[in-house]
Amino acid sequence: MVPWSEHVDVPPWREYLTGSAVGYANRCGLLIGGRPATEDATWRQVAEVANQDCADDGDLIWVDENGDAYRICTWSRDSRWEGWWMGRERFRFRHTADADTTTLIDPWYGLCDGGPLHLLDLQGMRELAERKARWEREYWDKIRASTPEPTLLPVWHRLVADGELSNEQASDAFMAQPRVAIARRLDILWRLDDELGPLPEDHVARARAWATAAYSMVTLDGRWLDTNDGDPYEYAVAASEHLDSLPPQAWAVICGYHV
Repeated sequence: MVPWSEHVDVPPWREYLTGSAVGYANRCGLLIGGRPATEDATWRQVAEVANQDCADDGDLIWVDENGDAYRICTWSRDSRWEGWWMGRERFRFRHTADADTTTLIDPWYGLCDGGPLHLLDLQGMRELAERKARWEREYWDKIRASTPEPTLLPVWHRLVADGELSNEQASDAFMAQPRVAIARRLDILWRLDDELGPLPEDHVARARAWATAAYSMVTLDGRWLDTNDGDPYEYAVAASEHLDSLPPQAWAVICGYHV
């Protein structure tokens, strides 16, 4: 984990601010000459005002010879975390007569935070995820067949924007729709961001891949993989395949971290 720490000592470098000076000033509520910034505001004007209230040198805005704004950073550009801890999600482990569970990390009722791969039940985790996903597909199809099509979130957002409903009224009305209410009781509110329609064709395959893939992974050969590398599903497949490629005596450990 150390190579990806935010606290690794690196030479100071410039992190340039994106967007326009007037956009930054208006987002931060900065006044230029006692007035809101206009389109002709420069970064030097904005920096002069912004830097008056900076308590930390790392927050100071500097302006280069081209008039572009930047901050001086001393954290690693390769950093992925600022703090981490052992345990977050949990592995299932094997229950066999010859299994030395004393080598597992924090074992508890068939779950643990890591240990040798030969003791971790990765296949069982995937099979359980598959069964759950198949049940979800079957049950969700029944729910869709027995409930009216709901009015989707963008419609409610427009009603709020037009002043016809308050945020609270729109939220209550949206949640009261039969299909949405059922989804809420089933703890599948992730469906509310799309059309509350059919599950994707590869729903089961995705569930299987994600069963043994966390948000990110540090590989045995020292690579950091995560969902920002491309398609999240492809990452999950790659992470699971990497686990399967390791020797039985290799360890896998779950860690949580804060970005």
